[in-house]
Amino acid sequence: MATNRSEVSSQQSSAYIFTSLCMMHLLNFLQRQCSRFPRAESEFMRSSTICDRLLELSTDIHDPEVLRELYMAMVDLKDRGCKVTRQLAEARIYQVAEELCQGLSVQQWIIHSCHTFSQVQIGVLRTFFELPVTGAGTWFGKAKLAPGCGMDHFSNQELVSAVEMFGQSYVSEHIYLQRLQLLHLAILVAPPLPASYRATRVLAAWRVLRSKDAASEAAVIEVLDSMLPVHLKGVVLPLLDSSPLDKKLSVVGAIPGGDVSKVFWKKASRPPRWASDWFKSSMSMFGMQFYVMLTQTAGHRAGDALPPQALDSTLLPKMFLISRVNLYSGLLSIHLAEMAVIATVRHCQQGTIRCQKGETYVIAEGSFLVPLTGQTLNEGDVMNELQVICK
Repeated sequence: MATNRSEVSSQQSSAYIFTSLCMMHLLNFLQRQCSRFPRAESEFMRSSTICDRLLELSTDIHDPEVLRELYMAMVDLKDRGCKVTRQLAEARIYQVAEELCQGLSVQQWIIHSCHTFSQVQIGVLRTFFELPVTGAGTWFGKAKLAPGCGMDHFSNQELVSAVEMFGQSYVSEHIYLQRLQLLHLAILVAPPLPASYRATRVLAAWRVLRSKDAASEAAVIEVLDSMLPVHLKGVVLPLLDSSPLDKKLSVVGAIPGGDVSKVFWKKASRPPRWASDWFKSSMSMFGMQFYVMLTQTAGHRAGDALPPQALDSTLLPKMFLISRVNLYSGLLSIHLAEMAVIATVRHCQQGTIRCQKGETYVIAEGSFLVPLTGQTLNEGDVMNELQVICK
């Protein structure tokens, strides 16, 4: 029996989540048990290379929750006497710092592209979201597109704003994780901490750094400044504090063998030359679909044929719809994408009973009547009643 692509994606996603959960449980067990080992086993743990092996493993993990648990386990193990090879930790710091700087440049490319779209490019953008192009009363380029999600009335400005929000959110989520990794790695390369600055307080320090309170941030940065070797201060500190963008990007010059051309992007319609690899590194279906959509749209010129990828952006239309529901409007792009993977667009005829037990619907267009209560549900409302009839 043939399996369609959505089923394959669902199976891969399930396997990925299961593997991530197993890893998290393993790390939690390791953290709990390392404080209960007998003395002989504790001595063995301290002399082992377990932290180095976990550090090497971190380069191939992309799940944010698992990475956070992994770094917390390493910091906790170091607190209990396990050794970390400084060269490995420093190499990882340089790698994360470069990826973080690339993310900052990708963010600038997204903002610039969204603020400079022409009307022709917005027409291409609407096809990626399965929306008809306004004017002329025809589909863009007379291409045969799948039926829209019932969102024909949404304006160009609403769509462009949503695209910018999706892109900014996606990049910010990855930058958030990379900054948190840098803080953990800074603890790993620092000399043993006094009891008053135990590494287990790393999350408390992270909350302070994210509080945007200048005095509190300065206090944490001062502690890190006293801990870090001189050659790492110029790399780590600007990426953790509120330094301006230019100063953050310039840290690549302090990385051994660092190439500034890998992080600086000159404003143009073309994406940074390493942007494709940056999006691929997260192994996110949404990330790759967003990159293709923005690249094809920003590079489109009047008279060009419609990009074939516009007919295959399966997540974007559904994410746009879900993000407009008040209940889901505050979700991160990764969560919207997970919902879009399992969501299906359905068109209901008047008087049709569609909602069954265990199902949840978001109304894209039109209104629905709940027979038992007489309540009318409109665009943007969520329904999960047993019987709902189109009005």
